[in-house]
Amino acid sequence: MRTLTFFTVWITCLALGCGEKKTESELTFDLKGKSHLYLINHTNDSLDLRIRDNAIWPEKNYYDVKVLAPKVTQLEIRKTQGRNDFYLSVEGETYNLYAYPGSRDTVIISGAKSGDLVVDFAGDLQVVNQFLKQKSTHFGAYHSDREGRSKFMIDGSKALEDIYAYNDSITAVQKTFLNTHQSSIPNWYVQFELKRLDYLNTWYKVNALIYRTKTLKQEGVSSELIAAPYKGLLILKKELLGNRDYMSFLDQYITHQIEFEAVDAQPFKTRKEELAYRLSVIEKRLKGEVKEAYLTRELSQYIDRGILYDSAWLAKVNNPKYSDFIGGVKSYYLKEH
Repeated sequence: MRTLTFFTVWITCLALGCGEKKTESELTFDLKGKSHLYLINHTNDSLDLRIRDNAIWPEKNYYDVKVLAPKVTQLEIRKTQGRNDFYLSVEGETYNLYAYPGSRDTVIISGAKSGDLVVDFAGDLQVVNQFLKQKSTHFGAYHSDREGRSKFMIDGSKALEDIYAYNDSITAVQKTFLNTHQSSIPNWYVQFELKRLDYLNTWYKVNALIYRTKTLKQEGVSSELIAAPYKGLLILKKELLGNRDYMSFLDQYITHQIEFEAVDAQPFKTRKEELAYRLSVIEKRLKGEVKEAYLTRELSQYIDRGILYDSAWLAKVNNPKYSDFIGGVKSYYLKEH
């Protein structure tokens, strides 16, 4: 790999505080969190960029499309509430990067658009981003955590047992690769990823279960198969708050409880009744800050989509930092449509 010039390294480290070590306790979930991403274009060309973000509250994929002029350094201040990966595309080549609230990182692009562009990293998460690049090369895809799972999940010819086993095998391979490289990456990242992979694994299993029973209308699914995805997994995992895979897992867990475990659900006459019941299940099944955070996520989505049918629902959130946040959420749907 090309060696960065001393000047580039010095400027980058001056701006980002290279060498600062973050402890696990410092990498906390922050509703108002931001991260800084410096993009340095050393080439003589204008470069097409895409940043695909994943904000949690409200949750929607956000694509930022722009052009990076030649010989410039550009700062992107990103909404970063938890520990998450995201995607950066440079001239169609996509890189899997990482951020947490307060992280400051740099992507340095050199070479030429007509030839091979070279992408290097610096900043708080330099070694993590280098690892993710190595991982993408090894597995042949920047989204290797999810690529095969999605295709297998929607294949109606596959039995649930096969889907569960397939997801377990992908998780095992991902964990093996992570553990093989643990000496070169921060321990907090290794431990966090090992947990995240378990919740991602379960999310895909439950998604497959719901898809087959509710969409494809498959019958005869045993109670053992219905309960199997959660075997040995703790539902409440405060340290994973803000990670999109854990939050998606909670969403599927609540849906699972409603579809397969609820004994008091009645046919709903209106969408309002359906959402009110879902909120009651969240309050019943989740506890502590996980409940407060997930309720905030759910209610933010209702506001965002213009389906907050009862403002009294907002009073279900008791923690001031979450209730204050909800008060500032605006409806994208109503604004744009």
